Amino acid sequence: MRFFVPTFTLTASSFLVLSAFVAGCAGEKADDSGSVADSETDSDSPDLGVAPTIVSVDTVQCAEYQSAGESWDLALTVDDPQGAETVKDGTIAVLNADGGELANYVLACGNGQCFGSFRAEYDGIGCSLLGDVTLRFVVVDADGNASASTDYAT
Repeated sequence: MRFFVPTFTLTASSFLVLSAFVAGCAGEKADDSGSVADSETDSDSPDLGVAPTIVSVDTVQCAEYQSAGESWDLALTVDDPQGAETVKDGTIAVLNADGGELANYVLACGNGQCFGSFRAEYDGIGCSLLGDVTLRFVVVDADGNASASTDYAT
């Protein structure tokens, strides 16, 4: 998993992304003290009664920034049976046409919204790949429950 600090001209929308990222980095580690019965369940199949959900993928854009070069900006709306504010973080896997993972990045979440950003210079995933890659999103709540993955074809 890679962590990054976006470096681009600070506009109102980029301030929100940066604020969400900083807020997500200060989160607490989820309690990992599951019972034996919990560990016997299929970890790839989320318990839909308690798992968060990705309501919508709101923003997927790639743009050239003067100070950061090519950068992808992402935003999601999320929910959780315990309340949308319990969704704490998530991941973005960038997949090639064959489904192979090119890179994996972190989403910062709060108040029913998740934000992420990554720069082309990290893994060579520039704006020219828009339309050729799929983004796989997963979000996790404060109890450690993971959503089903949501694939977004760019």
